[in-house]
Amino acid sequence: MEMYIRAIEKLTIQRVLDWRAKEIVTTMTVVDDSQNVTPLQARPNSKQYKLYENNSPIMVAENI
Repeated sequence: MEMYIRAIEKLTIQRVLDWRAKEIVTTMTVVDDSQNVTPLQARPNSKQYKLYENNSPIMVAENI
């Protein structure tokens, strides 16, 4: 019975190691692909809004 339990433990550990290796390869692929992404550019017709302290929304609890 102990040999069976050891065999199951080894298989489980090997599955975790395989899964982790696959996760690392996938992460490296995603990181490499993200270098080709161009940064966001502001649109020519967009307007920048300034937020001031006195015009900022307040929580209801602050009015109590």
